[in-house]
Amino acid sequence: MLKLTLGEVIAIGILESLEIVWAVYVFSGKQINKRDYFLAALFSLIAAVMVRFMPVLLGINVIINIFILILVSVKLIKLPVSKAVPCVLITFVLKVVCETITFFTLSKLLKVDLSAIFRNEGMIFIYGLPSIILFASIVWVVSIGMRRR
Repeated sequence: MLKLTLGEVIAIGILESLEIVWAVYVFSGKQINKRDYFLAALFSLIAAVMVRFMPVLLGINVIINIFILILVSVKLIKLPVSKAVPCVLITFVLKVVCETITFFTLSKLLKVDLSAIFRNEGMIFIYGLPSIILFASIVWVVSIGMRRR
């Protein structure tokens, strides 16, 4: 079970849920329906929080969240399964790449003590922002490229 504070849910969870659902929309090429977008983000957030409280090994929570987002993409965003699966997988791979880049930059290049960051809720948000911004920037560039096609 992973520790999760209310501040992390509000500060990071909401942002990440909104950007992950947005990425699925972008990668699928589907026009955003505001109602479905916010419902999908809300459901993804609630599901992610519930999964974090499950007594599963680290990494299994990501797999469960992938399956949940595929289900959300099919039921709420109304994507066919054949489109939802690759869009969700691309989204999660991109998220992992962005977080790895941020982790590497903080730990190796900037020599930041990551264990100290993980003990402080406010610091988790501040040091997590570069990953969120990098992910959103890449998805934004992809969305511009897809609109031009």
